[in-house]
Amino acid sequence: MKKTRFLSLALTGTLCVSLLAGCGGSGDGGGAAQTPDAANTSTVQENTGSAFKLGGTGPLTGDAAIYGLAAQRGAQIAVDEIKEAGGDIQFALKYEDDVNVPETAVNAYNALKEWGMQISLGSVTSQPGVSTSALAFEDRIFTMTPSGSSPDVISGKDNVYQMCFSDPNQGLASAQYITEQGLGEKVFIIWKNDDVYSTGIKEQFVKEAETLGLEVVGDATFTTDTATDFSVQLTQAQQAGADLVVGSLIKNPGGGLAPTGGYIAGRRDLVEGAAMRLTTPGIGKECGSTFGANRSLYQGLFLAPHTTAQAVKTAAFAARMMELLGYRTEPTSDTVRHDIIQMIHFGAPEPLKKFCKGIQFGAPVDSFVTPEPWDMPGYDCPVIMAAGAFIQGASIELSCDAPMREPYTAYLQGGLTYESGKAGVLLAVEELLRGE
Repeated sequence: MKKTRFLSLALTGTLCVSLLAGCGGSGDGGGAAQTPDAANTSTVQENTGSAFKLGGTGPLTGDAAIYGLAAQRGAQIAVDEIKEAGGDIQFALKYEDDVNVPETAVNAYNALKEWGMQISLGSVTSQPGVSTSALAFEDRIFTMTPSGSSPDVISGKDNVYQMCFSDPNQGLASAQYITEQGLGEKVFIIWKNDDVYSTGIKEQFVKEAETLGLEVVGDATFTTDTATDFSVQLTQAQQAGADLVVGSLIKNPGGGLAPTGGYIAGRRDLVEGAAMRLTTPGIGKECGSTFGANRSLYQGLFLAPHTTAQAVKTAAFAARMMELLGYRTEPTSDTVRHDIIQMIHFGAPEPLKKFCKGIQFGAPVDSFVTPEPWDMPGYDCPVIMAAGAFIQGASIELSCDAPMREPYTAYLQGGLTYESGKAGVLLAVEELLRGE
């Protein structure tokens, strides 16, 4: 048998991050469920005459808005082009914002139905799409989603169609690619278990891996709530024999500056091999797909230790401030710290919401919005999140989130600078004390 290098791949890039529109449906940790003071929650383009009413739902605001807006704008371009060309067949388009939440998508679908929708573009993302496609099936409204990739969107529904790939096919293709390219025979999977997209890919990958003779040496999971620290999962991958790991730079390692990018770390020969496949043999990592962001990437890594220290100092300040106001904190202000998370127990919903509102008001981005509790998928109760980050998803920037249940505990973290973190905490305290 030909000698092969036993390679364990941590498939975080494929299975853990929703890289394509329509693949999510559970919202990305680190963002805020926000209600702008004056926001358009639906977009509509009306035609006169006997135009077919075409409707769809998608995240037009929030963390997944890039996907919803892309689908809505693409449909709008098509409608405009048809109108410009003239003819008897015309369309009136209306999109409703579902903020990537199934329950909201159901309400959005019902609003479109009341409007008189005759043809549905379904929902942009998968989990909302599963909910709305069931309603479209019951109402016998022809539906074609551009990007809802879960098989459950169309399963058992003879009037609902998908225009894109399905989740299992991505897992199938991943296993086949690893085998065909000789990338290895041992695989460790890190996947998001509260997301149908990641779950579908993982399940099909495992099936195809067994058929192809790939050995899945282990797997580890994470959820929307825990998608800020993968040290435990990566340690498990290493213990299982992983030679390569893949990660993201928009989280803490980016120091709040890296706008994009990921990293591959591990054995020198394997990293060089991955770089050759990513770019061109002979060039490899000397010329990668960095979008001109190298300066920000390196500057983020350079500043990360100092920025982390600022976040720890902000957490200690917040703890002491809240202790002086009579609230219980974990860790306490005088405790030696090992991470940037600060827990504050409010004991009631109203002070918790006020505190989050103040944190949002102190954010450098989106300070004009108000965080509200919402039913985020993956949680068993409503959740409130406050964040206004320069880099979407950068958990090192000041943020605060909390499940709306006893003991009504807020989880505060981040602060690019101590001054900005302190200002955010003081504004939160001011909002908390307002009216008392």
